[in-house]
Amino acid sequence: MPITDIAGNPRVSNGRIDIGAYENLGTSINKTIINNSIAIYPNPNNGNFILDIENADNKAISLHIYDISGRNVFNENFENKAVFKKNINVSSLESGIYLVKISDGNIVNHKNIVISK
Repeated sequence: MPITDIAGNPRVSNGRIDIGAYENLGTSINKTIINNSIAIYPNPNNGNFILDIENADNKAISLHIYDISGRNVFNENFENKAVFKKNINVSSLESGIYLVKISDGNIVNHKNIVISK
């Protein structure tokens, strides 16, 4: 069995293995998602969160957000910067769980965020 689910989240949480497709959605109020120098916080959030990226290859980054049905609800592209923090405002989205896709053209990271209003 892989150590992560299809979105890259750990299968083992609190010493237990979750066998669902999406494990460990991270509902802690101050949870930070970190993967390969990418941080998204806070999570859950009210539709505003910080995207913090250390981009060693200095490549352009694309951000896509999908709702639970797979519909693309938000896109933004960022210029080549080695390190940046960007406030992302998606407060027009309804409360729910969303998939965040971050890509530099070669590497793709997927994470879940929870919007709670």
